[in-house]
Amino acid sequence: MGQAEYKSVIKYYDRTNNTFHLIYRKKAILKVNSKTGKTYAYNPQKKVRIPLPEGFHRKYDPKTKQDINLTAEQKQHNKRQEKLVDIALTRAKADLSRGIYEFDKVEASNERVSDWIDSIADTKQAERTTSGYNVLANHIRKFNDITFQDLDAQYINSWVKEQLKRVKRGEIRQTTVRKYFETLVFLLHEAQREKKIESADRIKDDLMRVEYGEHRVGNYFTLEQLEIIDKSNFIRPIVKNAFLFSCFTGLRFSEMEKLQWKDVRVDGDNVSVVIEQRKNKNSQIISLSDDAVHYLGQRLEPEDKVFAGISYKSYNENILKMINLCGIERDSFHSHDARRTCASLILRETDSLTIVQKYLDHKNMSETMKYVANHLGDYYSGLKGNEVMPSIRR
Repeated sequence: MGQAEYKSVIKYYDRTNNTFHLIYRKKAILKVNSKTGKTYAYNPQKKVRIPLPEGFHRKYDPKTKQDINLTAEQKQHNKRQEKLVDIALTRAKADLSRGIYEFDKVEASNERVSDWIDSIADTKQAERTTSGYNVLANHIRKFNDITFQDLDAQYINSWVKEQLKRVKRGEIRQTTVRKYFETLVFLLHEAQREKKIESADRIKDDLMRVEYGEHRVGNYFTLEQLEIIDKSNFIRPIVKNAFLFSCFTGLRFSEMEKLQWKDVRVDGDNVSVVIEQRKNKNSQIISLSDDAVHYLGQRLEPEDKVFAGISYKSYNENILKMINLCGIERDSFHSHDARRTCASLILRETDSLTIVQKYLDHKNMSETMKYVANHLGDYYSGLKGNEVMPSIRR
């Protein structure tokens, strides 16, 4: 059947979405990381949603991120109803021994779009991509958890209109809606390739226009604030070093996370990092300042990561906590704030927007101007008239 590699099936309860799944697993295989050359074990799996038992009480509140205190009666009810899931699992195990799989019994048109997006997310290695797909799937569930037989332009347009209402309420930004929309359009073609829908282009032709919206200007840190952070003690020094290194190099979090010691080159007194592929697909060699070299730390083996152990999921939260402990009050922090800081530092030192543009590898000056907008605003607001205007009377 081509699927006989599946060796086991287990029950899984997704407490965030209050759903039950059967997860089919294949035998672990060894893969080679194309970047590091290291091998790692990978367990291919396929997830199938099974009906939630009638009246099953939610155990966890995703809004407050806390367990729900169920009554003894509710807990007992859940225990009885979960036996129905166990029966489904027993049946699935028996079928598995005969080479029959639950997902073969489900028609593609009856598969829920949200579950399918989650299954696509499970195949992605990049943490940010996986998280983005999961968030999109959850928003679809909240709006109307449809199957593929109900997926059409009318549904997507209605879903987009609901997201635009959230923009007006200040819950999300226009750029976020545009990103959701672009992901959905991409997934339409994936669904067509997997024969879940007939024509992605036919649906696209009837989709409403979704504006891009303005990008958030974002925050930056002054040199004086960086000096305060540099002198502070933090529970995870590598996180602080990664942040300050990013401020003095302009590296994106993804570039910094992947950075290996073999990418750090030493040529006499000059130390540089080689970024093989930046966002615009170009490679770039960045010469490091003495401060940036300091935050690299002790050199390890060529294949070792420079900032091993940092995670995008916790990075922003950890940095926000750190800067507030230093007495620098911020309501939010995004990893890109370090890149904006780099732009402001270069402009402060060189007084050249062109150098900022080249150093950050921007395609055009308009993109660079967004990065330094707040810096320029702060700079010009502090200038005196006599500092910028010549005089005919002095």
